[in-house]
Amino acid sequence: MIKKIVDTSSHPVLFAWMQRKQISIFLGFFLVSLLIQCEKPTAPVGLTDGRVLLLTGAVTRNGEPLAVDATVKQGDQIETGDASSAEIVFAKGLIMRLGANTKAVLDLQASQVQLNKGWFAAVKNANEQKLEVVTPTAVAAVRGTSLCMKVESETSTYACTCNGTVHFHADGIAEEAVTAAEHSAIRFVKEGESVKKEEAGLEFHDNAGIETLAKKIDHPLDWTKPSK
Repeated sequence: MIKKIVDTSSHPVLFAWMQRKQISIFLGFFLVSLLIQCEKPTAPVGLTDGRVLLLTGAVTRNGEPLAVDATVKQGDQIETGDASSAEIVFAKGLIMRLGANTKAVLDLQASQVQLNKGWFAAVKNANEQKLEVVTPTAVAAVRGTSLCMKVESETSTYACTCNGTVHFHADGIAEEAVTAAEHSAIRFVKEGESVKKEEAGLEFHDNAGIETLAKKIDHPLDWTKPSK
């Protein structure tokens, strides 16, 4: 049997119908591809597991003694005793230090540290990964900077932007970005149901301590301008 080849260019109605059919098929494939892409799981945005870099004194993880090179994971509670400290390093250029008599819970999935009491410092390279530090009276959010925080009591938190920009907020206080080349400190004090801000000086830390942390992740510090 010989099939007859139809010249669609000489049949405007047939030609238009075939064009519409081709467009419909193309759109169908496009929509299916788009739905498949939407159903793909997104990459995790939280922090990876950390590694204990340095320990002094008595430090526990979930009530058990912590050791150098140990891995810290989602939900771990780190607690330090008198004259004790811990340094933990994470991927993408983040290092944190917990001082003496500190209790912190690591919510790595949320890129968050719950600082319940004590002293905390961190240096972080600039990238898309945000780190939040939550205390009883204030929250700090950073992307690329150095900061120090001290929970003085259930109603008072000291917070210093050492170098770079930190976004702070608290109950009754709108989010505020604090940028500093060399230390700008605030004290958040809870009074009743609200929190007020007070200016503060350089307390609980110094340049040398922050520089020591920064060197361990090859983070350049320039005290003449804020980190980005």
